[in-house]
Amino acid sequence: MAVDELSAAAVDALVDPNRGRLHMRIYTDPDVFRAEIRRIFNTTWLFVAHESQVAHAGDYLTSYMGLVPVVVTRDEDGGLHVLVNRCMHRGATICQRESGNASFFRCEYHAWTYDNRGRLIGISRPKGYAQQELDEFAAGLSTAARIASYRGLIFASFASDGPSLDAHLGAAKPYIDEWADQSPTADVRIEGGVWKHRYKGNWKLQVEGSNEGYHPEFLHRIGGLLRARTGVSGLRPWADSTANGYDLGGGHSVMEFPRSESTHAPEYIALLHERLGSERAERALAASWRLQLFPNLALAPTNVRVIRPLAVDLTEVWQYNVTLPDVPQSTALDRIRSEQLFYGPSGYGSPDDLEIFERIQEGCLAATNEQLDPYVWLNRGLRSEVHRADGVRVAHTTSEVEQRAIYYAWSALMKSGAPE
Repeated sequence: MAVDELSAAAVDALVDPNRGRLHMRIYTDPDVFRAEIRRIFNTTWLFVAHESQVAHAGDYLTSYMGLVPVVVTRDEDGGLHVLVNRCMHRGATICQRESGNASFFRCEYHAWTYDNRGRLIGISRPKGYAQQELDEFAAGLSTAARIASYRGLIFASFASDGPSLDAHLGAAKPYIDEWADQSPTADVRIEGGVWKHRYKGNWKLQVEGSNEGYHPEFLHRIGGLLRARTGVSGLRPWADSTANGYDLGGGHSVMEFPRSESTHAPEYIALLHERLGSERAERALAASWRLQLFPNLALAPTNVRVIRPLAVDLTEVWQYNVTLPDVPQSTALDRIRSEQLFYGPSGYGSPDDLEIFERIQEGCLAATNEQLDPYVWLNRGLRSEVHRADGVRVAHTTSEVEQRAIYYAWSALMKSGAPE
């Protein structure tokens, strides 16, 4: 099936979130993957950086928007830019480092040079060109059509029109507010390096897995038992909790964790109350959830995950620490330990997840046999969902309401780019 043949009817045949049913081809078919890149990643808002990563004039960060390499820059006047990391002459990437500070970028192939706004400012041996030949490059580097930020999170889109970032985030904004309000001085930072890890599986498996409350007491059981043996509280059965999952619309979701007694340091609590007032401070302190922003970002109190699709069966995840430089040392250490215990490369959570994603990908190769049942199901809790007046769907955190949230947005975006 060619990309242009993926009609709206074909999309409906692949995904039916109202039943919680997905055809396995959405994980295994290269043509579906190509359509996703064109209709989702090339059109909607994508997370590209946090403002703390490009805080000063000249700062830059290399990243990706779908398959497209980009450089996020801050110019000398404080403006933000998202430049396509591709020389306009012969296509080589102009920036190789992950981050740094520079006023210009020079392509190493023929020494064409661009400033950090993307303007072409230097061509080697210019006398070899006629003026009409140089006019072809007057626009400089290609750029994202739109850039916007909310509470320090920078998003970009290649589409020149479409919903605003505020409209795109919608009901997710209050959760982003709680995430940013963790800091007594509103100084939330992403720093300390990045853990990049790949798995042999489809990108949507990580999106699904970021907010999935059904699996922890089973998939992460061994790690929980080991923690309990060392005197650290192990996993409690999530099914026994009152935590909920939320479909926020737009593909975004929230997964609440079972509540536990607060372990925040008294000094940290006092600082938050002083800056935010009692009501906002208590919301920030009580925040016990993970937020998935469709299609490529997951936020937790201690980390940020950026999801990068590479191929239909290959995904890379960039995971950053979230630091609060203005908190007591005991709070900072608790956050680091929590991150290492579960999410780190030797933690008891993330390695399990990566292994199970690869097992799902392997199992879904059954889609190549037309005699077999071609579907997987996300229908747990479907009939018990509560549909609120604001459009948010709510069900228990061990339901699959968070996973169904993805496919309402997936379906809409895939059909909006379908041929007539």
